[in-house]
Amino acid sequence: MRGAALREILLIGVCYVGFSLVRNLADPSPVLDAVRNGWQVVRLEGLLGLDLEWNVQREIGGRLSGFLTFLTYFYAVGLWLGLGLAAVVLFWKRQGAYRRLRGVFLVTLAGAAVGYVVYPLAPPRFLPGFGMLDTVREMGLDPSASSDFVLSYNRYAAMPSLHYAWALLVTVACFQVRWWWARAFGVGFQGLMLVAIIATANHYVVDAIGGVLLLVIAFAVLKAAEGAWPVIGWALKACVSDGRAWTPVFARLLSGESLGVGAGWGRPAMAEAGSRAPDGGVEEGVGAEAAAMRLRARSLGSERWVGLFV
Repeated sequence: MRGAALREILLIGVCYVGFSLVRNLADPSPVLDAVRNGWQVVRLEGLLGLDLEWNVQREIGGRLSGFLTFLTYFYAVGLWLGLGLAAVVLFWKRQGAYRRLRGVFLVTLAGAAVGYVVYPLAPPRFLPGFGMLDTVREMGLDPSASSDFVLSYNRYAAMPSLHYAWALLVTVACFQVRWWWARAFGVGFQGLMLVAIIATANHYVVDAIGGVLLLVIAFAVLKAAEGAWPVIGWALKACVSDGRAWTPVFARLLSGESLGVGAGWGRPAMAEAGSRAPDGGVEEGVGAEAAAMRLRARSLGSERWVGLFV
């Protein structure tokens, strides 16, 4: 269990470092584009009636200044605490659910990296003339203001909101267990995060909508991938199986022939690398061994490889 946990930490750490490098090095000076895109978003929200950011901060800051302070700290550290707690509980209680949601997490990393490169966006607190208080900087929680470290967060990566997408992922994780209080925590967690990202001027409302869409797309991508992983797992299984049995199969791969990996993959099947007996079976020899290896790969190999990624 300890070794598996360390592998998970390493996998997620490496992926996050790669995400940070792509996000921060794609355009070292996106300020002008980010500000222009910010005003585009403001105009779009005005047309849609979603321009709530300024009013939300004013109402909370004017009536509940202590709550605004709490929201700022919650934005800065609460997400990581929630993600970490959800990951530990699922890894301990529901490893199947953990692997699926870990796959969704990694897909959202890739999708968000693309979005940040294609559409740099200045959040409300960095939009000149918008008039919102930068509560994160006021409380000394903004490391990027005095750091050029390449892995520090990109201040112009606002669309989509990963904070809200991952808060929703925490909610989904909470519904994988039977404890009613965990589910209540999950619902409250995403609601509080939605208020926090708006009230602290870190995101627009449409950023949160973008986070929802990103999460939906990530689940759809992973669902589609589930149908492909058994085939990939079968092929990879071939690479570690008896080379003598698989030599005819590799020859057919190079020639472009179908291998018949189950329904929809065409025929003749892989066992036809040998000859058939009169009773419809497969003769002894290479063909029979290949057929046996195919059945074993389909029953065992796909699960092994799916478990690594999904």
